[in-house]
Amino acid sequence: MARTKSFPGLYLSGKIGNLVFVPYGDEVIVRSLPERRKPGSWSEKQQQQRKRFQAARVFYNSVRESVVIPIWKLSATKKLTAYNLFLKANLGAFDKNGELADYSRLHFSTGPLPQPQQLTAARSADNSSQVVLCWNPEAQSKAESAGDELLCMWAREGQLLGPIATGSIRSEGQSILEHPSVEGGESWNLYLFFRNKNHTSYSDDKHFQL
Repeated sequence: MARTKSFPGLYLSGKIGNLVFVPYGDEVIVRSLPERRKPGSWSEKQQQQRKRFQAARVFYNSVRESVVIPIWKLSATKKLTAYNLFLKANLGAFDKNGELADYSRLHFSTGPLPQPQQLTAARSADNSSQVVLCWNPEAQSKAESAGDELLCMWAREGQLLGPIATGSIRSEGQSILEHPSVEGGESWNLYLFFRNKNHTSYSDDKHFQL
């Protein structure tokens, strides 16, 4: 593998002979064309890693328009695209068989906005179809704003709901959500995060199982 600076106005990408040119920020990476693998030449660990990666890509495609483009693209850099950031953050949620095995390692939001301190979520003791959220409403840094809006995602096997704007803001310190399972008996994974008024900055999300 070799690296070279790209010249202004010159765009190199694709295959020439046995070389592959890959744009990477203001550089172009030059690689040798890999040899075709024979059927059955992948090791067991390589096959498992491929399954994990393929499953993570399917998940990426399912939330690309609703989550990756509006949220993760804001944190992208010249050398780390939204796609790269999202897969890096979520690959660990999938097991060697390509199954979504650990919802606590799944992430729908990322960004520089701070999460509120003492953020909690619990089913209401009076109404099991409701979830009570509480947090410390006092701003902890200049990056926080009293008007930051609380959003949520719901997830379980085969189902994703959101992102949903809750209508609550950081200064309120509390919110009440309707649990997706009206009867109150089914478990869901809840992800909470904030965004600013202009929708140009988000916080990381926090996971709860309810």
